[in-house]
Amino acid sequence: AECQETLDKAMPALEAAKNAVECLTKNALTELKALKTPDAKILDVTKAVLILKDKEKKNHSWKRAQSMMKNVDAFKRELENFKAEEIDASLLKMVAPILQKE
Repeated sequence: AECQETLDKAMPALEAAKNAVECLTKNALTELKALKTPDAKILDVTKAVLILKDKEKKNHSWKRAQSMMKNVDAFKRELENFKAEEIDASLLKMVAPILQKE
């Protein structure tokens, strides 16, 4: 029941993320990857992606996020093909505090 509740709360955010991925361009991702010191909101997003896509539980650094985006075309494809319905409940719990931010 607790897992379903977490999933129900996360689904609107996941749907919004899916729509946002469709708007991403190679240029935008390249520009993002090139940032030296991204703002906190960007770091929150990349942390969530690291957790959900790469199942990364410890290293959520900007350097790790840049490494995840190393091949921009492949990264965009991975985001487009991401299966949100297969996310493990433990990962949803990890991203819950990020999803609750504005």
